[in-house]
Amino acid sequence: GPSREYVQPIDETMNDIRVSQSYANKDFQLSASYAYSMFQNNRKSAMVDSPLNATDTPTNGAATSRVSFAPDNSAQTISAVAAVNLPVRTRVTGNVSYSSFKQDQAFFAQTSNSLLASDPTLALPRSSLNGQATTTTANFGLTTHPIANLAVAAKVRTYDYGNSTPALHLKSFVVSDRTITPADSQDFEAKPFSKNNADVSASYRLFNALSLSAGYAWETWNRDSSLRNLAKTTETTPRVSLDYTGLDWVSFRGSYSTGSRRSNSFYTASSSELTDFRRFDLADRDRTRTTLGATVTPIDQLTVSLSWQEWDDNYPHSLYGTQTDNSKASGIDADWSPNSRFTIGAGYTTEDLTNVLSSRYRTGAVGSVTDNNLTYKWYAQDKGNATTTYASINAILVPDKLDVGGNFSIYDSHWQMFNVNPQVPTGGTAANIASATTETWPEVTARMTPMALFVRYHYTSDWAVTLRYQQETYNQNDFRFLAPTWTNVTGNLPAAIGNYHFLSDNFLPYNAGWVTLLISYKPSAMPFARGRPAL
Repeated sequence: GPSREYVQPIDETMNDIRVSQSYANKDFQLSASYAYSMFQNNRKSAMVDSPLNATDTPTNGAATSRVSFAPDNSAQTISAVAAVNLPVRTRVTGNVSYSSFKQDQAFFAQTSNSLLASDPTLALPRSSLNGQATTTTANFGLTTHPIANLAVAAKVRTYDYGNSTPALHLKSFVVSDRTITPADSQDFEAKPFSKNNADVSASYRLFNALSLSAGYAWETWNRDSSLRNLAKTTETTPRVSLDYTGLDWVSFRGSYSTGSRRSNSFYTASSSELTDFRRFDLADRDRTRTTLGATVTPIDQLTVSLSWQEWDDNYPHSLYGTQTDNSKASGIDADWSPNSRFTIGAGYTTEDLTNVLSSRYRTGAVGSVTDNNLTYKWYAQDKGNATTTYASINAILVPDKLDVGGNFSIYDSHWQMFNVNPQVPTGGTAANIASATTETWPEVTARMTPMALFVRYHYTSDWAVTLRYQQETYNQNDFRFLAPTWTNVTGNLPAAIGNYHFLSDNFLPYNAGWVTLLISYKPSAMPFARGRPAL
């Protein structure tokens, strides 16, 4: 959809109130609370000028369009938490909560285009939403240590989202203030759902240095089949992990899990979907997660942490839609403290992501000639890499008087989409063939380097003043916003009616710096100056 930037004035107020009561003894704890939150937006909307239209037109859009802001709303939550200690080193916990949300702000007209606003089919069925939604959550857990080296845990969670907002039927709706689209079958869709989770796990200390853990998780989603393609999906995820702490200077942890999401109900394709298309959040999925981590302390003053993980998602029964979604990440972090007054740290992480999508170009209705043309099939492979390099330093120059420190980071990302047709598109019109023919996009890069330096002076035990300087630099190279230098079939994406990337959308390179002066007071003589124990 449209991606357009505008300046939004902000004048928002949020009021929260919470009351609670607790009771506790050595074997039983109970707490109940009520919370109320009200959000008020004193600016309801803004009028945004179009960079391309001087006057309203029935096809190119409005000269000035209204953009609505977050509406006034309120929420109430009632919750209770309880825990009880049982024999055999067993503890049971549970909490339940119920929340109610309301929003009834007046609607704006569907369009600010004066040449479209008079269309009688755009009349709204009522003046405001009268929105009402609820959530119910329940969590129960059990932990037990039946024998010295064995720990067992189990937990159950249920979440239910309900929406009792009255149906809102529209005859037509306006797209981008320039197109009226019939909506004879479109109603407000509440989209209620519920999610249930269960998990059991056990950890056994094989000997003093080595622990083995295993677990099994279930997750079930229930959705309204008239609004989503599937009524129910179920995913099971067994896992295993190993922890080693046999040496004072090194520890190791490795874990592996594999999940399988399936549905035994029929997938109902929507009228606009390709046959055998599957939405990625509903499709059958096989998932694996592998994680390795180690902490090494060769000397007391130096700690080095290493991490590596690989995530793989595969969608084995999706002919169209997401096929695979894979990522790998690794990192190293080091902290050196030669004494109690000086600490320096540095680290580096890198992440590689690859996503493969299968699709097919078509024009016209489902089942049309172009819909069934298999030579119009294409694959898109998204490949991205993101790296982070960071360093920090903290020093106490004068104990209890003067501290200095700072940090510096480099965030660097690269992304590119590789597109390919398995077969050369044939058949249909020349325009159809051109639209069905893919090509690889140029690489997109972005780089941000934030930095911060501070000096803090404690002029009494209660008062301190901190002077901080921060700087941030950003650069990017994105072909969608550059001058028309990319040579392809359709040219670049210049500002034009129908294109969603205006020049104002571009995040221009910048170099920003600012100074902050903070005066802080922490009354050491008052009881709440020190942390109080939690319930």
